[in-house]
Amino acid sequence: MTALRTVKVLLLLFSTLFLIALFLNIKQKPLNLFLTVINNDAIQNDALEETKTSKQSWRSQNITENRRTLISSKTITEITKYEGDTRLTERVDNAEAKVSTLFGGDVSFDTPIRGEHGSNCDYKDIFKHVKTYFKQVDYSLFNLESPLVNEEIIKHPKLPGKGIHLAAWSDSVEAILDSGVKAVTLANNHINDFGDASIELTMETLKKNSIPFVGVTRTTGTDSYSPQVPLVININGVKIGVLGYCGCEVLGCSQECWRYRNQTNFGPAMADRITMKHDINRLKLKVDIIVVVLHWGQEYLSIPYESQRELAVYLSTLEVKLVVGSHSHNLQGHEWINDTLVHYSMGNFVYHGRFTYVGEAKYLTAYQIKWLKKSATKQILKGRGPPTMTELLKVTFNKTSIVEAYYLPIRIHADRLTGCIYPKPNHGRWLPVCGEEDDNCYQPRTGDEYFP
Repeated sequence: MTALRTVKVLLLLFSTLFLIALFLNIKQKPLNLFLTVINNDAIQNDALEETKTSKQSWRSQNITENRRTLISSKTITEITKYEGDTRLTERVDNAEAKVSTLFGGDVSFDTPIRGEHGSNCDYKDIFKHVKTYFKQVDYSLFNLESPLVNEEIIKHPKLPGKGIHLAAWSDSVEAILDSGVKAVTLANNHINDFGDASIELTMETLKKNSIPFVGVTRTTGTDSYSPQVPLVININGVKIGVLGYCGCEVLGCSQECWRYRNQTNFGPAMADRITMKHDINRLKLKVDIIVVVLHWGQEYLSIPYESQRELAVYLSTLEVKLVVGSHSHNLQGHEWINDTLVHYSMGNFVYHGRFTYVGEAKYLTAYQIKWLKKSATKQILKGRGPPTMTELLKVTFNKTSIVEAYYLPIRIHADRLTGCIYPKPNHGRWLPVCGEEDDNCYQPRTGDEYFP
């Protein structure tokens, strides 16, 4: 009897040790959502092989493999070859003509900056910690997500079916002028919150202050798909064309751009593949480099939808060199798809972090607001940080491709006395995109309920 009990104990101990070893082995094999093989039917996920190297060496190897293993029989016809991990520093001779550009995320001069919320924020204080970076580059752009209004326009929202209406007084253009930013995109789901009057005032104010914008189309009837006027930059002999779009192609993500676009004559350019292809092919005849700015995806998700990556791959086949995303209100990662750099979401830049859930959602019950806060917090914890974490993306081009790319980690702060919201660098040190220190070059994030 004693011998039998001893055998049972030994078997139990052996089984426990085996399960622990199995668990540890699995933990060392994370699923990489973005090292994928592209074919005509779908994008299939691949598992990474176990590596015995250090974490830094593994990350470097992962980055290199991400650039080398993206293959396709028809969708992508050619794979760019790279030597080691020197993609960002050894592409061109230093004597070549180059253009430096800088991109930021979502900017709203509404709650709590707008005056009736008790704010006495000086617009010139908003960008005081980052404007030096905008003024050091050749060109810069961020997403202006709050349409400009006056006392008359704000009394009569034109899109009452929307739960949230963003608005900023027209004198907030002072903040844009003081920031040193060269241009803005208006392709977002809030630019037509107050109808055509606010869009027209926004465009008129920007033009009056010599601030170029992109991402708006004018339509008639029910056709919301029309060519947009691109932003064309010619600096140092390098011609760059910028296009802005809003929308997404998957059920479950925000459909506001699609839903409300037909209610106004002016509005955000729609992210329709046929329209985008038409715009891009026309622009190719005029410029060397094409940049696409996309307001897409779902708010507060830590990882983009796979359909967003499929669209990014599609844009890469059209020879777009840079895709800059926004709308999620928290940072998402970036990756290389052949010669195309894709940043899926820049997150907020000047934005009240919880505005989407508690701002003007008066139609919600207290229970619904509590549930939404909990849901948002749950998603944020899975991502790269709260909505107050953001960054600047600096990309340098020559006439054919991206020469180098860096990002600067930034935190959004709030001054409770003045009502100001202002971005401020964490340490002021620029990190190479997909370099040794970059933990945002898409790595597996297992356990997310949307991407198990």
